[in-house]
Amino acid sequence: MTAEQRFESGVASVPAVRRFVMGLIGHLPPSLLEMASLMVSELATNSVLHAGTSFRVSVQCEDDELTVSVT
Repeated sequence: MTAEQRFESGVASVPAVRRFVMGLIGHLPPSLLEMASLMVSELATNSVLHAGTSFRVSVQCEDDELTVSVT
């Protein structure tokens, strides 16, 4: 499964990114969900604070491999 979404720069985007990612990977083990939630929150916050532009979040989940990127 691969999905991607663009978010505007703003504090409201941080929880929106978490909901987007968790909605895609909710079937994974709780420990992985917790780590992924923290990671995407940090990456989205950094984008909002330091880039000040819209950003894209991409999620790839194949078998036992999860890749999340924020650009």
